[in-house]
Amino acid sequence: MRNLKPNVLKQLQRSLPVGGSLPEDVWRRRHRFLVALTWFHVAIIALIGPIFGYQWTLSIGALFDDRTVLHTFGESLVVAFFAALAGWGRPSRGLQATAVSFGLMSASAIIVHLSGGYIEFHFHFFVMLVFLALYQDWVPYLFAIGFVAIHHGTVGVLWPSDVYNHPAALNAPWTWAGIHAFFVLWSSVGSIIAWRFNERAYAQTQRILDSAGEGIFGLDCNGIMTFINPAAAKMLGLGESDALGQALAR
Repeated sequence: MRNLKPNVLKQLQRSLPVGGSLPEDVWRRRHRFLVALTWFHVAIIALIGPIFGYQWTLSIGALFDDRTVLHTFGESLVVAFFAALAGWGRPSRGLQATAVSFGLMSASAIIVHLSGGYIEFHFHFFVMLVFLALYQDWVPYLFAIGFVAIHHGTVGVLWPSDVYNHPAALNAPWTWAGIHAFFVLWSSVGSIIAWRFNERAYAQTQRILDSAGEGIFGLDCNGIMTFINPAAAKMLGLGESDALGQALAR
């Protein structure tokens, strides 16, 4: 019995993704897509007011009035801040990914709020969690889950009308927060399982490349090197990390 608990913990640890292990070129492509997705939400939120005929009042009070164009534009600036931070190249990968996480989760919360709490729009949170799993990084993913927990568990209980739009949820916000937590949990479990399978497949491919005696490398359509094994790097007189992302001379 004494050895059972450590073994179970080790098995659980092996079944979880490592995280933060994507190659730089793969991570960059995914990051550009997710930053673009965040900016897309900025545009959508900013256009809600004009499209649905909200008032064009310009005043301090209008900024806090849900039915004004100024309010929806102000909400979009919150998401734009995180999108701009994520697109800024200086922070680390973790910080850039976390900025995207906050941007997409904020967009979900804003869309739910502006819709009047329609339950159908809550699925936006679940979809964004799936997209954020593309980073294969625990830090932004856990921040996103924490955001959903705080949004439903705090805002949904203290100001339920900002999160829900039907009597059952307004009368029992804790119950509905628990229901949403259940779906968030299983959405996250599915994403983590797929994430772990991707890590294992990549690790296996990497082991095969590293152990091959022949020089193997890959180029994209522009002649940019996307991967290279140690044998090829030695033949070409290049460092593996230096070769990736470089154009191969013709």
